[in-house]
Amino acid sequence: MTQVLLPSTEQPGVLLARHLGVPGRRGLVSGITELTPGLSGARVFRVHLSSDNRRDTPLVDRALPSSVIVKVPDAGNHTGIAPQDPQVATREVNFYESGVVERLPAGVRPPRLIGVDRFNGTSGGARQGTLLWTEDVADALSVRWEPPLLFKAARHVAALQHVFRESEPNLLALPWLERDGHAAHAHFVPAAHQRLDRMGAHPRWGWIFTSKERQELHQALDLAAWAAKELRRLPQTFVHGDFHILNLGIESLGAPHGGALVAIDWAHAGIGPLGADVATLINQYATMGGDGDMRPGSELERDTLEMYCAAVAQSAPHTGFSEGGLRATVRRAAGLWHLTWGLHLRLGPGLDWLLRRPDQDADAAAADAEGIRDGCVRALAFMQGAV
Repeated sequence: MTQVLLPSTEQPGVLLARHLGVPGRRGLVSGITELTPGLSGARVFRVHLSSDNRRDTPLVDRALPSSVIVKVPDAGNHTGIAPQDPQVATREVNFYESGVVERLPAGVRPPRLIGVDRFNGTSGGARQGTLLWTEDVADALSVRWEPPLLFKAARHVAALQHVFRESEPNLLALPWLERDGHAAHAHFVPAAHQRLDRMGAHPRWGWIFTSKERQELHQALDLAAWAAKELRRLPQTFVHGDFHILNLGIESLGAPHGGALVAIDWAHAGIGPLGADVATLINQYATMGGDGDMRPGSELERDTLEMYCAAVAQSAPHTGFSEGGLRATVRRAAGLWHLTWGLHLRLGPGLDWLLRRPDQDADAAAADAEGIRDGCVRALAFMQGAV
């Protein structure tokens, strides 16, 4: 679709005024700041509201906020990690409009929906596209991620997945849900093989993997079809699909939903194996700046999985799993997730980005290199014990 631009405050002000129930209010928007993440196919903006307009109106139950978020999910940005998923641009709108949000368990919530605008490009020269208006949850997202909050996130996502296991037949029928999210980046496998071959002789990045590790990683990439088959055999449930700490926050205790886990970016919401979301949480924790030792096999990794398993067992004691069977199932799902999704991202667009980084970004590039190695070693650790 053709990108809907936000060139000034006028059009967003008119649209937003309608959604907020303040028709005719002029000067509602005082400015717009782009927040678009560098690896997203969408565009995201923070829309700042004028202080003169932040007062109660007959159609809103509290003062207007200082800002809101508008997302253009179908902006058509071309990025290095775009999944081969034709519904990724419409899924988040479907998530909000389907009624799924109302079924989320207490303690887990997305940003509140303000409104949706669609443009079909058929009249008045309007461009095609969608604007998704939501609450700005910047305060919740600003938390520092340390082990206690990590464990809280693991417990909350377990509750989320239990709710939907109870209504799984109905959920599986929703046509817009992502399926086989583990394979969303499998199309990078051929290029990943080529980049691995280049790494050994690279003057700057040859240190990341030993020759033995490169050989093992080639073997791991070739396991994509086997791993996909194994993942489909595991118990399936509803998953957020991109459950890492940059997409998560904690509501302050003084807020209306104090202590709740706030999750943004539901563009990959779908069906996946029990344990997939906590696998993503672990896989990306260190790379995304979380505190603590999350190396493969670390105590923090084991404790995070344990917190998740204990929460699943507590919220769903009638699932039919024995205590040991549940833990074995979750560990297998997490390991297979690292071997597919995590490995494909790091050896595909991850290595591509690293090999093209300019020298002036030395510190950031070194951090990226450590993140690539961390995820790959985690995948190898599982492969060596499971294949």
